Amino acid sequence: MNDYVDPLTIDYVARGNSDDISQRLVSLWAQGQLTVENLAPICDRLVVLGGTGAAQDTPPIMFVGPASYATMVMGSQWRSEPHLANDRLDAEYRRLISASYSQIPLTGAPTFDKIATSLHDVCGRSVQVSYDRLLLPLFQPNGTIQILCYSHSRDTQRPVWQSDPAQRMPMFRQNTVPTNRHRGAA
Repeated sequence: MNDYVDPLTIDYVARGNSDDISQRLVSLWAQGQLTVENLAPICDRLVVLGGTGAAQDTPPIMFVGPASYATMVMGSQWRSEPHLANDRLDAEYRRLISASYSQIPLTGAPTFDKIATSLHDVCGRSVQVSYDRLLLPLFQPNGTIQILCYSHSRDTQRPVWQSDPAQRMPMFRQNTVPTNRHRGAA
């Protein structure tokens, strides 16, 4: 597998090109509604990171949800001490995924990536992963920033936000200009 991170804009998500949870999170972020109450139904699927980290590395991991993609790939032991998680991740993998993290504190803008790579799980086995990752900045009242991360495998069915479609929040729509930021586009 060729390792890559393909950065796209959140317009890609808003146009319906990702799963329901990504679309819901983009909608909440755009409306300034990323509150504890709104995130409660899916907090177990999220990862929260500090807003800054060393250059060419991922920021410190503060929380790993028990049903998050990170837990699914790396195992439940990985989330027991999230502040040590970076030390458990392969340095090559951390470098590969770090660029998007470093841009968020600088731009204050969310990002959406398509990622494919191999990494080593807690047992040392090589695992091929192909997933989508949504990163949203969370601005704290004291001026600090945290990064909300939601990832999901492209190899599984689309997760559903809630079982009752009538209770889903309408998807975020805005007038957007399509981008050519797809893998392989010039």
